[in-house]
Amino acid sequence: MGFASGFSWFHLIPSLSDASLLSAFGVGGHSVLLATAWFVCGVILVGAVFARLGLNRALSRPGLEKYFADDRLTFRTLAEVYVSAWMGLLTDIMGGKEARRYFMLIGAIFVYLLVNNLLGIIPGFLPATDNINTSVSIALIVFSTFMITGLFRDAKGFLAHMAGNMISGFLIPFGLLIFVIECIGFALRPMTLSLRITANMSADHTVLNVMSDLVPVWVPVPAIFVGFGIFVSVLQAFVFSLLTSLYIGMALPHHDESHDHH
Repeated sequence: MGFASGFSWFHLIPSLSDASLLSAFGVGGHSVLLATAWFVCGVILVGAVFARLGLNRALSRPGLEKYFADDRLTFRTLAEVYVSAWMGLLTDIMGGKEARRYFMLIGAIFVYLLVNNLLGIIPGFLPATDNINTSVSIALIVFSTFMITGLFRDAKGFLAHMAGNMISGFLIPFGLLIFVIECIGFALRPMTLSLRITANMSADHTVLNVMSDLVPVWVPVPAIFVGFGIFVSVLQAFVFSLLTSLYIGMALPHHDESHDHH
């Protein structure tokens, strides 16, 4: 079975292959996509549970030993590295207070995209990120967060910023022009975000599929292509999440950004 081919193990489930399971909800044609999305959520949830159990074991240690890192790679270690890295990056972008506020959203997007992307490297799995509906849905969440943050936190400053701060005297016509251009740019952001990750992941999985079809079944796909697939999977999830944090950071009121590291 080739990599990223049109086959999915979920097609072996009769109610999913014939789209009857979710047909009553009008989404029967996306049964396999939804099953994959929920499977990814289950994988993330299981990983989170193991990470929490590892943290609980660490906290039960006496004295300062509870703060010591594990002597091997564990779910707790991965979770701590992941949280520390993203909190540090978000703090640099929007400050410590705002980083803690938006970490749950941005961190969840990164993990969800990453697990989906890596899933496409495993034979018999079709990642949800190969489907434009998944990417558009996440992009709309990002766009809604961006707009709500800007309008509810500091509507006047947000709108003035969209007009290039040209809101007085003879500069008003130029400000209106900039405002219209900015609105068009904002409207295109969900499209560019979703197309970027869907196109890149589809191309990456197509390359893996072609390479696996060019060689006999018993010959593994060259490691270089698998390694490249992993690299692209991580990179695309990171870029999407980084752009999300930058967009939200742009919408935050500039006058109350603390940029503290506490």
